[in-house]
Amino acid sequence: MFSRREPTAFLVVLTFWLIVIFLTFGLLSSYNGTVISIIVGCALSAGGPVFIINDMAYPCGGLIYISDELLRIALLRMGRG
Repeated sequence: MFSRREPTAFLVVLTFWLIVIFLTFGLLSSYNGTVISIIVGCALSAGGPVFIINDMAYPCGGLIYISDELLRIALLRMGRG
């Protein structure tokens, strides 16, 4: 199959940066359920696109993948024409 080569340094720096941002939000706010749920929701909405961008870098593998069946059919038809 495909070999996944992650930009490890970029992901580590980005993850550290997001952790620092959301920890400072938590330190400067009061401690109640509404604030915690908003911070967790914002952290998930910031982390979700990072996951999707990283996963879609390899479209034929991963959690979200694109089937190559239609591409194979098109290549077969192009070879006949």
